[in-house]
Amino acid sequence: MTTKPNTALAQALARHMAAQAALDAVPGPEDYPELLCDEEGEALEELAFTPCASDAEFLEKLRYLYAQQAKLWELPESENYGCIVIAAACHFCPVNA
Repeated sequence: MTTKPNTALAQALARHMAAQAALDAVPGPEDYPELLCDEEGEALEELAFTPCASDAEFLEKLRYLYAQQAKLWELPESENYGCIVIAAACHFCPVNA
């Protein structure tokens, strides 16, 4: 069950989805323009740092981030799933963010 995300979370999700769609429109990774890669990475990082109003929103964000990372990496490894760790730290320990 998904929840209606807060405005900041909705904007961060939309920004990443748009950046990912721009990358997906390019024929292959070897043709990705650096600017598009940078935008996607920045949007993903922004999403990871975006606060959630509830645990339900956090779980929705976590599900989205995990799905994004799973497209790139088969099994979780600490160096590959960093945005998920950032999101968890920001949600559970906001003073450390």
